Amino acid sequence: MDRISVTPLMITENVQRDGQALGTQLGESGLSVIMFIITLFAVSYAMYQMVVIRRIRRGDLGVEEENIEPLSHTAEVEAEMQSKVLPVIDQLPANGAGQGEPHLSVPIPPEGLPSGWTEEQWQHYGHQYMQSQG
Repeated sequence: MDRISVTPLMITENVQRDGQALGTQLGESGLSVIMFIITLFAVSYAMYQMVVIRRIRRGDLGVEEENIEPLSHTAEVEAEMQSKVLPVIDQLPANGAGQGEPHLSVPIPPEGLPSGWTEEQWQHYGHQYMQSQG
């Protein structure tokens, strides 16, 4: 009969790594350490920028930051807009000429507008209605 030992079947606790094993693992994956350091610096810089921007918006500027220009240039923009002259645009005829539909306004029939039509609709689409009626 063959005898098998029971040690492979026994459950043991995980063995803690010592400093040398951890150093070996870091040496094998140096890129991950570099990425960790870069990420740490990026997050630190982002937090610093958030604090600075919040101080600027709240007006809590220090003595050395008093010469910073305000973020808003509203007065300058308003003055510039008032000095600009808008071009004059010719008004298009009300009957729709010049819009790809060369038609004249059709007079309202003696029996009145068709039911549900407004005068504005008749000015734009009355010619099509008259054509469909023959």
